[in-house]
Amino acid sequence: MRRAALLPLLCAALLLAGLALLWVGGAAATGSYKQRVRDIRPAALLAYWTLEEIAGTTAHDASGNLRHAALCTGGNSPTWAATYFADGASPAARFDGNDCLNAFTSSLASVFNGSEGTLLLWLKAYDGTVWSSFTRQFWASVDGSNLLTVHAGATANTLELIRIASAVDRRGSSAVSGTGWYPVVMTWSAAANEARFYLDRLLLGAGTSIGTFSGTISELVIGAGSTSGSFGFNGYLAHVALWNAALSPAEVQLISVVETSVLTPPPIGLTLVPTETPTPTATPTPDLLRYLPIGSGYGAIAMTFTAGEALTSLLLVVMVALLTFSAFLLMVRKRY
Repeated sequence: MRRAALLPLLCAALLLAGLALLWVGGAAATGSYKQRVRDIRPAALLAYWTLEEIAGTTAHDASGNLRHAALCTGGNSPTWAATYFADGASPAARFDGNDCLNAFTSSLASVFNGSEGTLLLWLKAYDGTVWSSFTRQFWASVDGSNLLTVHAGATANTLELIRIASAVDRRGSSAVSGTGWYPVVMTWSAAANEARFYLDRLLLGAGTSIGTFSGTISELVIGAGSTSGSFGFNGYLAHVALWNAALSPAEVQLISVVETSVLTPPPIGLTLVPTETPTPTATPTPDLLRYLPIGSGYGAIAMTFTAGEALTSLLLVVMVALLTFSAFLLMVRKRY
């Protein structure tokens, strides 16, 4: 086969390679947040409920540990795929104040470490409404003297992150008024004798002399304060994760940022709900990782789509140049 005949085939191969890179890059950008959570201390990740389900009565554990969450006894199912998560592409669940998920399993209770751990969850108030007082987004307890909870405070439009161990109460709180997505992170370490509480990447407080978490948890509820659905939250929840290790401040920053995907088609039947950036109400921690740095492992994941797009554009330019050159050679061949 002559060189002139090979050039169109080469151009077609370059085009297919470019389109493949574009598709893979878009997929990587969309899935980067979930993968980043799973990549941070994977051996210590106990359970990870993304709440991305479309239907059914089970919230599946994305950690690979098969610690799925089920509907609370007598409770209603959350409305799956009710809105978009902060990435603008993946679905999130709506809890209407009567819904909750029972995430307690004997497997999880046996490995949950009240002495060293991290809780992550993303939450969003129902569109345009206040954060009602004493509604709970997360509840894990042994008894009233040993528990973890995230809930709206006694005053409307406040959020509290609380760890109680042997009746020693340590917490962080902040006023909240926006209807956008808030990342909430709580870390605790008996070895460091410290508990840290973050909202939207901001350190709300750090308590020392944190007490000894005594006993094995018997309740773990998402969306309410008990398996009966009491103190139910009216809003959206996504990406609830538990580690049995205290993540570092840098790791907390990594799981408190998402990249927005603009090319992945939205799930069928959803209406995009715009989000807003909440106004900080606390002194920010050093914000070195506010945006993922290019060149780091996670930055590379976040930037995969951008790199794929650039390479695809380059391949398209090369393809056009080769097609033009191929046409020129064919013309010369016919002429001579």
